[in-house]
Amino acid sequence: MGAAAYRILLICTGNTCRSSMAEVYLRHLLQERGVTGVEVTSAGLAAFEGAPATPQAVQVMKEEGLDLASHRAHRLAAADVMRADLILTMTSDQKRALLGQYPQASGRVFALLEYAEGKDLGPLLLRLHLLEQLEEARRKQKPEAAEHRVEEQGVPGGGDESEDEREKRELQAQLAVYDIEDPIGGDLEVYRKTARKIRTALEQVVSRLTRELEGKGKKESG
Repeated sequence: MGAAAYRILLICTGNTCRSSMAEVYLRHLLQERGVTGVEVTSAGLAAFEGAPATPQAVQVMKEEGLDLASHRAHRLAAADVMRADLILTMTSDQKRALLGQYPQASGRVFALLEYAEGKDLGPLLLRLHLLEQLEEARRKQKPEAAEHRVEEQGVPGGGDESEDEREKRELQAQLAVYDIEDPIGGDLEVYRKTARKIRTALEQVVSRLTRELEGKGKKESG
């Protein structure tokens, strides 16, 4: 492959467990397969700059023969987003949050499992966003009616679930399938399970990426 760097940015919330583990895993997998010309970094949407990886993440990576002890958290900045060719988040909510702040990154941002499995969560996320907007608009337009309905039903949050509420819940359940949950607060076995899920997804990512970069290289040389 060419010498020009293809930049991959891995994102989670605090950059102390999921995205940091994914960063060292991905570098290792690329090296194993002899893939060059790829730069891998990670960041957190709400990271405390300079925070170390969690002890559990460090231990689990050590068991894999990988070093995470020197990792220091980095808070996502606009420059990181602008430089990246591919941005992989750990959850669909993180994808939504990132695109909400950086809409210009559309087409380069995917949930890790979404990209690994070659799926497109865009239509689901768009529909969920529209339902949330509709819900917010109704709240603003008829706050008194909403309060009266709650009192009338005598149930916190209102009465029977509406069709929109049911659809919203179903969409959230569909999207949750593509989430890598935060292991923070869990024991070593929780971290090991998270790490295995990340590694499996990244193995698929590397296979896909290798094909795409090779295809791009052939087009450029042709």
